[in-house]
Amino acid sequence: MVANGTFHSNREPRTRWDCPDVNPEVIKMSLGERLRFPYASNVVTPNRIMKSAMSEQLATYDKNDMKKSGIPTREMINLYEKFADGGFGTIVTGCIMINGKDIEAPGNVIIDKELDSELRRNAFKEWTECATRNGNIIIAQLFHVCFAFFSLKFL
Repeated sequence: MVANGTFHSNREPRTRWDCPDVNPEVIKMSLGERLRFPYASNVVTPNRIMKSAMSEQLATYDKNDMKKSGIPTREMINLYEKFADGGFGTIVTGCIMINGKDIEAPGNVIIDKELDSELRRNAFKEWTECATRNGNIIIAQLFHVCFAFFSLKFL
């Protein structure tokens, strides 16, 4: 290590994956360290491993009744239990649609005031409780189809 804290080597790496100056034990220790979010009050993850966002499409879906659509199912809750038990410190959800009228795909979770119900609230509560049961934190990926359209159209 040089004075400014960076690593250097006297030889060129053989491949882009070859990092001769990185000790694997240091990487393991770094990933296992707790992570504090400085701008969030008292939010600390148990480690630095993150499950990134996906579009699971495991929520309920009824094309004729959106009030019955977008509710986390037992399969989805089971999946997030596996994520929580698998050692992820931070879990980012799949697409949570904020408008039940426009969805990215059937089976997306929907959080929309017009579709609110006790069943939906209880399913969300069970989903978040299972995903955070080991001290993990969960970050919701809120999604609106309009924003996806504009980002694709103007790239």
